[in-house]
Amino acid sequence: MQTRTDITNTPFIREISGGAYGTSGAVIKQNAARAGDLVFGTVLGRSAVVAGAVTPDGGNTGDGVVDEFAVSGGPVIAIPGNYNLECIEAVAEGGIFKLEDPNGVIVAEYLPMNTGSGGSVTFDIGGLTFQITDGAADFIVGDKFALAVAADSDYVPFAPDGVGGAQNIVGIYVGQDIAEADIQAGDVTNKLVLLGGNLTVTADDVVLDDGASDLDTVLPSGRTVKEELRLLGIFTEDTVAISGFENS
Repeated sequence: MQTRTDITNTPFIREISGGAYGTSGAVIKQNAARAGDLVFGTVLGRSAVVAGAVTPDGGNTGDGVVDEFAVSGGPVIAIPGNYNLECIEAVAEGGIFKLEDPNGVIVAEYLPMNTGSGGSVTFDIGGLTFQITDGAADFIVGDKFALAVAADSDYVPFAPDGVGGAQNIVGIYVGQDIAEADIQAGDVTNKLVLLGGNLTVTADDVVLDDGASDLDTVLPSGRTVKEELRLLGIFTEDTVAISGFENS
């Protein structure tokens, strides 16, 4: 594919047609472990869903637990609502379970947990990970747990190996740099995010924050960062400022 270098004194965003669009009310999600400022030009994903509480049914006979619950990476993103994890076959010191999504669609119809007394099994299925642990009283058919998934939609730095939506490019941060301490302290509100349009941006000013080395990094989708941005109508372009060109 042919590349083009633009010689311009125009800022980061240059419209081709249709115009840029985005949001001025974006929320950048808190990250208490953040190292470094979040800077202008950072490619963003969204924390589309987050894992909530696991609630055992009040009529359960088995006193084993389901914990270590999280949304996971991979091609499937969990949907908001309560997932139903139910024992469908009793097994001594274990059990066979099925998992349904919030719409009643079966995600997995055979999840065996038969590790023995007090044992645990971890499952990664349908965009979720969770652990089932045997208790003193065995599970019986009909014992169940509600696994709550909540909508979030806060913006986070794009990460190819991220989870819950962070692994999908949705835009570019175009606000003032956000200090490390501010992101560590809590969600940062009312920020500017470029979501698309038919426009070019200066390639050198695009920042990959977590896990991708450059715009030509091939992602799990099989496309590069550059190609994923192009699907949003954001085209990266090498640019030389007029002042630099005139003085070269």
